[in-house]
Amino acid sequence: MKPTLYLCMNRRLGAQGSCAAGGNDRLFAALEREIASRGLDWRVMANPCMGHCAKGPNLKAAPAGPFLEHCVDGDAVQVIERLEKAGWPNSG
Repeated sequence: MKPTLYLCMNRRLGAQGSCAAGGNDRLFAALEREIASRGLDWRVMANPCMGHCAKGPNLKAAPAGPFLEHCVDGDAVQVIERLEKAGWPNSG
């Protein structure tokens, strides 16, 4: 399985928070740019609700990677560095 970052793109209506309302569309684009600039063979994919709306925006690294919460577009570099420091994707 190709290393994949799944970003929750769920948008809830009303005053309730959601990952999409929190800017995951911008994080999606920022991660794609950063992955390409580093020459990583990873992909970024949209995912439906992950059930942690109050802690979003959220992403899951697969296979066998961590679940990250409260991510924003300015975190793309830190997200990738955190995953690499943890040994992902080879840690699974």
